[in-house]
Formats: sequence, structure tokens, C-alpha cells
Amino acid sequence: MPVGKNELFSVVQHCPPPCSLASHCDWVVGSRFEHWGALPHFTAWGDPDTVPRTIFVQTDELQTFSESLLRCIPRHHRVVLITGDHDKTTPLQLDRRWGQVLKPGTWVSWLADERISHIFVEHLDAPAGLGDKISPIPTGMSPDDSIGSDPIAAAPRRVQIQSLPLRAVDIGRQRQGAQFEERARVRQLCNSSRWPWCDVAEPSKEDFIGVLKKYPFVLCVHGGGIDPNPKLFSAIIAGAIPIMRDFPGAIMYDNWPVVRVSSWTDINPSRLAQWRELHARAFEDERLRNRTLHRLTMRHWWSKIMAHVQDPSPPPAPGWTQSSEASCQTAAGERARRSRARTRKLWAAVFALAVIILRLGLSCRRFLEPKLRTRDAKVMK
Repeated sequence: MPVGKNELFSVVQHCPPPCSLASHCDWVVGSRFEHWGALPHFTAWGDPDTVPRTIFVQTDELQTFSESLLRCIPRHHRVVLITGDHDKTTPLQLDRRWGQVLKPGTWVSWLADERISHIFVEHLDAPAGLGDKISPIPTGMSPDDSIGSDPIAAAPRRVQIQSLPLRAVDIGRQRQGAQFEERARVRQLCNSSRWPWCDVAEPSKEDFIGVLKKYPFVLCVHGGGIDPNPKLFSAIIAGAIPIMRDFPGAIMYDNWPVVRVSSWTDINPSRLAQWRELHARAFEDERLRNRTLHRLTMRHWWSKIMAHVQDPSPPPAPGWTQSSEASCQTAAGERARRSRARTRKLWAAVFALAVIILRLGLSCRRFLEPKLRTRDAKVMK
């Protein structure tokens, strides 16, 4: 599927799959629709007769993919692997609501596997390792999370961020459970006298961006997973500076107008003033602002993915083929079935030709036999 000009980047398959980032890949394995029970386990899309250049694997299916489809990739071939569409983190799985995804040794084997030229990971929870083979990607913002049909085009191109009161806002819902304790702690700090520069807001979806525009800073506390999106993308679109707690995958925000802290208690009015002065030009200069907004698009992140594809020329665009039993045996079985069908057709044609030749021979014999008898009778006389 072609990448749209202002298409927001998202790994979330919010619509019937494949969609979002996955819709641009050659093969797609799994989606959150399986997690919801709306599709069979290990549903896959793609052309089984085409060796892929890019494979999107939903996080739940990583181990199954490693044990089945990965062995279908020829040794000489190189593929870019993209994983996401779940709050589960990779490779360690730190989201406290779920258990492990990868078996011990699987991640290390991928790093050593020459067929996998690069891996792009949502919610990257460990240092990349092995040079530059691993890159984090953000969760992004799905259309369900955004306001309006084209939030990039509607975003203000110049934001006088230094004219706003030096305050931050903690915005959004609170959820129960151990995974969301950090949100609760930050909300408590924001409601306390220790953080007089912090406000709390819980607006409706329609008022969300409008509230963000009133502040130079937005506290982006992670919820599910560890990447604090879509709130980080929302803050940048509104014209505010996101503040987030650092994690291994946050290196993807290097050189962005984003503040990363090792602890939420690192924030104080003096640092807020320093951070606003540091990042003000990214919002007040239209050229820099457009560059920042471009980083929120599918085109920006897809170009990063394609930079690791060895043959960047687009393959023939096949129609999606859906399978609920995606495996090496399935692809091989399909090829074998087609081969058997071709063989049967060939033998049928050979048999038909043989029948025709036999019938012609019999017709010739019936035609020539009386003449041969007459000739033999003359000879006998």
C-alpha cells in the first residue's frame, strides 16, 4: 500500500488488518484482533510464492514466527523484521500484565541470524546490542486517537511557546493495576504542594488538544508498555514539549524537542525554564517545526525501514492472501499443490494426445486394410 503524504505513523492495527504500518509490509503475521479473539491465532497475510523483504510480526506471535515462518527464508535472502501492535515490550517483556513472549535464546539467535538484516521494535526494553542491527520505533498515533482527519496539516506551524506560563500538565485517565502505578505516583505529585507548577486535567477527546495548547510542557507517563504514545505525538502536534521517563528505546527521540528524565523528581521550575529555552526554536521556527511534524509521519519512519532493505525497488503488488495456519509447511504445501495440479494437466494432455494418435492409427488401418488385401490377392495369383 502506498504511503500517504500526511499519514500519521502508527503500529496499532486499529482497523481490520492489515492496516497502519503493517499494511506497507510484504508479509504480516498476527494483529491485535487475535488478542481480542476476533481472528484465529497466528493469522497471516501475504503472498506465499514471494520471498518477502519486510515482515511485520505482532508481538504475541514472535516466538511462533521464529519457530515456523523464519525457517522458510532462504539462507542467501535478507529481510527486515518489524514487531509491535501490542503493549508487551521486547525482548524482555516488562509490562506487568502479561508473561514472557520469547523463549531464552531466541533474541540472541536473531541477532546472529544473517537473514535478518535489521529489526525495528516497538517498546524496546533493552539496549540494542550487536552494532546497529536493532532500532526502536514509536507506538505512534492511530486515527482513533487523533482529532480531525488530518492532524498533521491542522497542526500550528508557529507556536510562541515562550509566551505561555511556565507550567506543565498531567493529563489523561488513571487505570488500576501494578502496570499503572507510575501514573498514580506522578498524579499524586502533581496534586501535591511539592509541584506547584503542575496542573491536572482530564478533558474529553474533543477538548484534549485544546488543553495541551495552553501549556509549554506535557507530562507523558507511560501506560501500557513503556513508550508514552499516543500522548507524546499529541503533545508535539499541539505545540507542547513532552516530558518522559527515559528507557532504552527512547534513543529514537534523540534530537527531538522532547525532554527525557531518569526520574520524575528531576523536574523543577529551574529546569523547566532551561528546557523551554533549549527547545523553543523547534516550535517558533516554521522550518524546524515542519521538520518535527514530519517525524510523526509514516513516510519518515518507512524511509528508515526501507534504508535497510537490500532491494528497495517495489516488488509486484500481490493481493493479500489470508491464512489462519501460517507456516512453512503451508507455503510449501500450496506450492506442491499447484505443482501437482500442473502435472495432472500435463499428463491429461499427454493421455488425450495418445488417444488421438491411437484413433488415427485405427482409422488408417481400417482405411488401408481392404486395399492391402486386394494387393495381396493379386500377388498370390
